This record gives sequence, C-alpha cells and structure tokens, in this order.
Amino acid sequence: MNVIIINVDKFIRWPSKDECLVIEESFKSKAGFPGVIGAIDGCHINVKAPIKQADSYTNRKLGKSIILQAICTEGKLFTNISVGFPGRVHDARVLVNSELYKRTAFIIL
Repeated sequence: MNVIIINVDKFIRWPSKDECLVIEESFKSKAGFPGVIGAIDGCHINVKAPIKQADSYTNRKLGKSIILQAICTEGKLFTNISVGFPGRVHDARVLVNSELYKRTAFIIL
C-alpha cells in the first residue's frame, strides 16, 4: 500500500486540457455523449467498523463498509479517486466533499 500511495500521482491524475479534448472526443465517438471527460461511480469496500461508530459504517445492504468513489476515462484509466467515507454516507455527499468537487465548478441539474 505504501508503494501505491507514494506513486499515486504517477498513475491516477486529472488529465490536462489537451488530454480532456481527446477523452471527450472518444466518449462522443464511442457512446454518443458530447462534453464528457469521465465516468464516475462508487463502490463499497467491506471493513471491520469501529465498535463505537458501527452504525456510521452500516451500508444499505446492512454490511460494514467504506466508500470508494472513482472517475475514469473511456479507456478505463482512473483520473481521480476518493476513499474513506463511512458506508452510510450517500454518494452525493461523497461527491460534494471530494477534493475534485472542491477544485471544480460542477453544475448539478
């Protein structure tokens, strides 16, 4: 894990403006989605929850977890990850509290 943490910026990084144009064109040609530079989703990672905060880690399927939010290109390369919110937290809350959201002007319709 330490090796991954030390090297994370080499492998998981936000694309440059030029790279965004290429990614956008790929999404458009492959799926017909204009203006898209990433697909975002979340998943739950099972954990042993702290005893005093077990309720916070209980997800909708009654398991104990933390949430991993990830964004990837059309070529399945990760451009951003956020991990660590307790399993009970809603995906929207994970997004608005992520570093990506804080750095980016998102428009949510």
